[in-house]
Amino acid sequence: MKNPIMLDLVGKDATQIPDTISNEIVLCKDFHAKQNFIKKFISANRNLKILIFAETKVEVKRYERYNYARFGAL
Repeated sequence: MKNPIMLDLVGKDATQIPDTISNEIVLCKDFHAKQNFIKKFISANRNLKILIFAETKVEVKRYERYNYARFGAL
């Protein structure tokens, strides 16, 4: 990357996040459990913007097969 810039949205504390953003860690035992949790979470929060981090693009492709939301890899 040439001449990157950094946008500071939260001040000097690197661990701080803006008040308008929340984060949560959910541990699931397998893909099926994770998929069920994500489906319920999306259904309950349709009005929000949601980022879901997956380990691989292959995992994201598996989510794309389901019709309860649109998924895409970044």
